[in-house]
Amino acid sequence: MLQTDPNEKRSAKKIIILTLVAGFFITGALLRWYAISNRDTDNPVADSSSIVSEITFRENSDIQPVATMAVVTGKAVAGPVTERPDYVSETEWQVFQNVTRDQPDPDKRLTDLINKILFIKKKTAWLVAEKKTAQRRQLARQLMEMIPGQLETEAIDPVSAKELEDQLDDDLR
Repeated sequence: MLQTDPNEKRSAKKIIILTLVAGFFITGALLRWYAISNRDTDNPVADSSSIVSEITFRENSDIQPVATMAVVTGKAVAGPVTERPDYVSETEWQVFQNVTRDQPDPDKRLTDLINKILFIKKKTAWLVAEKKTAQRRQLARQLMEMIPGQLETEAIDPVSAKELEDQLDDDLR
């Protein structure tokens, strides 16, 4: 009969325990490294609304007046966008193309971002327009028409949409 030394059993257990502990630490370190290295690539447009808002803020405060004619007369786009609309700056256009390039449906995503920036710019122009002016009423009408599309693409939540509709309705009376 084979007898095993109790010291050998303890040594084998220690080796197994140390191997498991080392494996857990290595696995944890690899997962952490993977999470950090893929932080920006997991969902490159997850925070596209902040990209759009930041670009809009910079464009409006540094380069152009808020209520330009391109924004007031700009129309929402449908289908693939092949040329930069007048109300989209060159910087915005390049950023949107880069952000949507690797998306499952880049044409639809680009269209959504273009319409979102138009909505944000129209809303900004509406907010700064003087009350009871034709331009403010025109922007209010346009925003009211754009809200369903913004809800459909989840660019605006239903509660915010209802609040905005109420404010726009006041301007349209």
